[in-house]
Amino acid sequence: MFVTAELLDKLKACKVERDRFALLFPFGVELSRTVIVNHAQEFSWSWCARKLASEAGYAAYHQAEKQAWAAFQQAIEPARTAYYHAIDQARAAYLQVIEPAQAVYHQAEEQAWAARNQAAEYANAVYNLARANAFADAIGL
Repeated sequence: MFVTAELLDKLKACKVERDRFALLFPFGVELSRTVIVNHAQEFSWSWCARKLASEAGYAAYHQAEKQAWAAFQQAIEPARTAYYHAIDQARAAYLQVIEPAQAVYHQAEEQAWAARNQAAEYANAVYNLARANAFADAIGL
C-alpha cells in the first residue's frame, strides 16, 4: 500500500502526525513491515491502523495494542512505585523544613492584615463622612 501525506489529508489525519509523516516520507512511501517497524519511534501508526486496515485487521491490531499497553504498564510499575516513594519522602522532608517558616510567615501576614483592616476602618469612616458632606452640599443643605 502506497501512502502519501495527501492521502492522510483526505483521511483527516491530525496536523501533527500528517506533518511528521510528510517529513519522514516527503514523496510518500510503500508500506512494509520494515518501514513501519523502523519508524515506530518517530510516527504513530495507530491512526493509520484505524483508517487503513480492514475491520478485522484493525480489531486484531487493537487487541495487540491492548496487550502491549498492559505489558508496558507492568514493566514500568516498579519504577512508578519507586518514583512515588521518592517524591513522598522528598515532600515530607520539604514540609518538615518549611513548616517553621510558614508559621512565621502566617503570623506576620495576620498582623499585617489586622493593621491594614484597622487603617481601612478609619479611612472608610473619613470617606463616608466626606461623601455625606458632599451629598449635603449637593442638595443645598
